Amino acid sequence: MEAVAQALDMVARVYHANTADELRRVLPGIDARTDVLVAAPDHGYLLHRVTIVSAARAAKIPVVCQQPEYVLEGALLSFDPNRVELYRRLAYYVDAVLKGARPCDLPIEEPAKSWLMQFAHCQVARHRDPGPILMRADQVIE
Repeated sequence: MEAVAQALDMVARVYHANTADELRRVLPGIDARTDVLVAAPDHGYLLHRVTIVSAARAAKIPVVCQQPEYVLEGALLSFDPNRVELYRRLAYYVDAVLKGARPCDLPIEEPAKSWLMQFAHCQVARHRDPGPILMRADQVIE
């Protein structure tokens, strides 16, 4: 993330928190200098998504994440592989292995379709024209 930010002439500040207490100490560090909070795709953080999104909302900072559950709590958007499709493909692999295929002989596939969710309260994200994002969204949460 830091390398991508540098390439875009941006500064990435990375915060680490392994416990709920550490998360509560880190979140006040997001402030007006922060343009967007990118929540790591970590299931530990997913448990604290309400706390993360609430802190960002209080600081008027949009949250972008990978897991769609954050969007349901008020994050701006998530970009995630379509999990339903991933599980369908997983069933194909389980079936093939149960029929005797060796796992190492099965092809590795990339997700065919990603899923974009958009939180519709665009004033929270300070966007004046969210049209292009909304038009591409698979689901809009109002």
